[in-house]
Amino acid sequence: MFGLVLLTMMVPFQAILTPLYLELNAMKLTNSLLGLVLFYTTVNLPFGCS
Repeated sequence: MFGLVLLTMMVPFQAILTPLYLELNAMKLTNSLLGLVLFYTTVNLPFGCS
């Protein structure tokens, strides 16, 4: 579990940002509260699991 958390922390933010935006845009969540919650959860999850 520690190795998985460490691996997710090593991925640069820029590598996650573009695919995440494309996914949210495909689901039509770019201008919604649910999209914002999903974004913050995805970005902050590796830092909150330690």
